Amino acid sequence: MLRRTIALTPFLLGSITAPAPVPHVMHTVCEAVEGSIDAHVDTLRPAGAGIRFKGRGRSAGDLAGTVAVDVVRRLGDPRFDAEFSITTAAGQIQISGMAHTGVGVAGVYPVRVALEVSGGTGAFKEAGGQLKGTGVADKGARTMAMRFTGVVCHAENAR
Repeated sequence: MLRRTIALTPFLLGSITAPAPVPHVMHTVCEAVEGSIDAHVDTLRPAGAGIRFKGRGRSAGDLAGTVAVDVVRRLGDPRFDAEFSITTAAGQIQISGMAHTGVGVAGVYPVRVALEVSGGTGAFKEAGGQLKGTGVADKGARTMAMRFTGVVCHAENAR
């Protein structure tokens, strides 16, 4: 068997590249969450064929922080389009969906919500998930209180 030695020229050495760094692998982590939101209405304004309520409050539990609320109710419709933005220590989470009111007594109405998580900032940048909640809205006091449960999914970096 004949052996041959090949000398590498600087040209060949220059074309050899180091291996590319291994990219981060993204994993989705889903967590059960529960908590409560207490908010009050700051402003009421006409919105097309309805009313827009904007307010703020606090969230307690797994998504503890400050809450901004933006709700639109079409006149004569017991459903509301609801948007919540909760600023937590881990970032801001955006949640929106539909709220339904029941028959009220003395201006206090039962409320149930079905909400979708649609991202945010920080740990919630590409978050998804669903929340359901029940509570009450007090028309006279201009307040809303609800308990929620659900699942929030977000990307978690792993090597």
